[in-house]
Amino acid sequence: MFSYHIDQEKNLIKIKAQGKISVMEINNHMDMVVCDEKYKNGMNSIVDLNDTFLKITFDDLPNLKSVLSRHEKIRSACKWAVYVRSNTLQSLINMAIPLLMMKRIKLRVFDNEKDAMAWIES
Repeated sequence: MFSYHIDQEKNLIKIKAQGKISVMEINNHMDMVVCDEKYKNGMNSIVDLNDTFLKITFDDLPNLKSVLSRHEKIRSACKWAVYVRSNTLQSLINMAIPLLMMKRIKLRVFDNEKDAMAWIES
């Protein structure tokens, strides 16, 4: 499950994921965000995955890449900062980033919100 808040003044989407997350749930969430009347192209995102269990395997990466590629075209150039305490999940996401081959969206993983936000604001 995802919840989010759009801060137009900061050009930022704050996202909280909870529970088990699949590629389909990621896609549905992203579709909902871009349909929000407060959303504008180029908004950065900060994503809290601390309470999440990803139901995504390496076999799901082609589908995830397809979802992210579609949204990369929709969302323009921006930054996505993900933060999660789990070293294992950080490592898995970092291994997946080059496989996703995103060009317009910069994606980085952090272990805390403060560092994630500092990168977004840099």
